[in-house]
Amino acid sequence: MSRVLTAEQRERKRVTNRKHYEAHREGYATSSRAYAAAHPERIRATCRKYRATHSERERARHHAYKMAHPEAAILDAARTRGKRYGVPCTLTLADVRELLAPMRCSATGLPLAHATGKASALSPSLDRIVPALGYVPGNVRLVCHRFNMLRGADPVSQDYRHALRVLAETSNTTDRAVRQ
Repeated sequence: MSRVLTAEQRERKRVTNRKHYEAHREGYATSSRAYAAAHPERIRATCRKYRATHSERERARHHAYKMAHPEAAILDAARTRGKRYGVPCTLTLADVRELLAPMRCSATGLPLAHATGKASALSPSLDRIVPALGYVPGNVRLVCHRFNMLRGADPVSQDYRHALRVLAETSNTTDRAVRQ
């Protein structure tokens, strides 16, 4: 028969348990790593089961993280595309933050804005100047999503006037420099 603890006893037990955990944190971490290394399939199955039963929660958590940390989301997407295209991605979070600092498209000069859902025409996008070199510092620039898509249709052409004209016509901007 279990004894019912008072609120004061529960609090004291919680504090004692927390102190014990803090004093033995490294041991717990080591044993957790050892268990995970010995049972990778069990860990993967548990994670899959959790994601399947909490898919909406996971999707909302992931979306909230991307909105709070757009630079991490941009870097993660670049790494994913690098793997897909078989090109290196050696960018760091600091590199992406440096590119994002001005929040202007380096090709058009238009101000960029993070979208809350799918990418909009003026969402920031990483452009590989020489696609074969991959996502490496010095080979990427920050451009607006629409410009990157238009350029992607004809990456060999260095004449961006058509892309700029289409972008200016499709975006809600009055920037006359873009329309030239």
